[in-house]
Amino acid sequence: MENRILKAKKDGAYGRKSDDFIHLKHWLKAITYTSHLAGNSFDGDVISEAHFSNFTYLQKLDLSYTSLTLKFTFGWIPPFQPSQLLLCSCKLGRRFPNWIQTHVLNPDVDISSIDYLDISASGISDSLPYWFWDKFQGLSYINMSFNQISGTFPNKSIHIIHLDLSSNNFSGALPRFSLDYFMDMGTINHSKNKFTGSVSPICNITGDGFLALFDLSNNLFSGVVPDCFGSFPFLTALNLGDNSFSGSLPSSLGSLISLEMLSLPGNKFSGELPSSLQNCAKLKFLDLSDNELSGEIPMWIGQKLSSLVFLSLQGNQFRGRIPHQLCGLKYLQILDLSVNKISGTIPPCLNNFTSMAKKESLDRRIEHNILDTGPRFLSLEGVYGEPIWIIQVRYVDEALLTWKGTKQSYPQLGLLLAIDLSCNKLTGEIPEELSSLQELVVLNLSRNLFNGKILQKIGRIRQLEVLDLSRNKFSGNIPTSLSELTFLTLNYRALILRHFRIIEDFVVLRFHRIAQWWNHVPANLQ
Repeated sequence: MENRILKAKKDGAYGRKSDDFIHLKHWLKAITYTSHLAGNSFDGDVISEAHFSNFTYLQKLDLSYTSLTLKFTFGWIPPFQPSQLLLCSCKLGRRFPNWIQTHVLNPDVDISSIDYLDISASGISDSLPYWFWDKFQGLSYINMSFNQISGTFPNKSIHIIHLDLSSNNFSGALPRFSLDYFMDMGTINHSKNKFTGSVSPICNITGDGFLALFDLSNNLFSGVVPDCFGSFPFLTALNLGDNSFSGSLPSSLGSLISLEMLSLPGNKFSGELPSSLQNCAKLKFLDLSDNELSGEIPMWIGQKLSSLVFLSLQGNQFRGRIPHQLCGLKYLQILDLSVNKISGTIPPCLNNFTSMAKKESLDRRIEHNILDTGPRFLSLEGVYGEPIWIIQVRYVDEALLTWKGTKQSYPQLGLLLAIDLSCNKLTGEIPEELSSLQELVVLNLSRNLFNGKILQKIGRIRQLEVLDLSRNKFSGNIPTSLSELTFLTLNYRALILRHFRIIEDFVVLRFHRIAQWWNHVPANLQ
């Protein structure tokens, strides 16, 4: 029988929803092997088992992003046995869809015929059935993210290549994983759950695949992170943020030569940064904020990690001066060294941050796209044929930044160029070279020991939206160039005007009115 593949255009093929659904019914009757209706909008329409009554040979069902409601009677046994089931953003109901367990490839071993399962963001609020990990051992891809599914892992190895359980209510200990397919790039994302205990099972990942992405952030893990990262030479993204890890950073992190993203914020890591980290020359995103790290900021960050776009050491115990070698980070878009014990002056060479000084086409986000060819058929001659399909896993790094007084996640990095040096012990004057950072959006120098006059040419930073100079020892006149910054909010508290007295009130100014405000300041304060 001829393989007939149906593809509907993304954005909708018909004008009215009723017309869409009429045509959908005709499509469903015509499909033999593959149904690919992803991206169309059928919001409010309901699919029942009657629509699939003649689908004996259906091998792939893709209803992703259609907003269809799938309503099947309990105990329904589908007439088809697909290898791929893609139902992302469909409305499957609160109960876990038990009908997927009936896709049995081999009744003798009771293993599912499904190799690719995506039921993410489908409205499930239920516990994972006891049979799930038995029937779905060895799948290439499982995505159950963005639901309210609860449950624990069984006390045995989980055979998988791509597993995304993020944004659910899973709990318990981390299992052992096995990446089974030869030379495939595996991804594991368990972020935003309630997993507990140690992460030592990561040292026992087996199989012939290579781990490319590992995210355990926003859980309840604790203890020391094991020093066994030498087994992951192809890991590109590692996120262990917002747990309760303690102890020093493992020196084996330096063996992750393919690493582009390292995110460890919100833990209790202590000690100095391991010098081995300078081997991670491909790093673009480094977030070590809100820990208990100490020592001086290493010079090698600016010398060896020259591809950095995001660097946050905020909320630690770093001391000493800002090394001038940081000026070598010409691609840097966000620099956050706030809430430490850093002293000395601001290096004038910060104007070497090319991304902040010139209007360029910047990466709006840091993405990791992991491609996997999926399983291949083995021919009688013992040669692997073409892959059955290609799997693409997309992962976006999100920056955590204090933005207009609130710490929030910010994935659109290229739209926010920021320097935050607040809450340190920095001294001296603001170097004139900072005024050349004309694309800078946020500059926070508050709660330091800066003195002297405010930079007269600060108005040249035309894109500034937030400038915080509060809690310092500045003196002299407010620069008239500030009146040129029409979108900027100025936050002054305890600003010394010349050497006479301190303004104690909390004042928020829009800079296009600053000249008028200054004219009303009493003469004895000017």
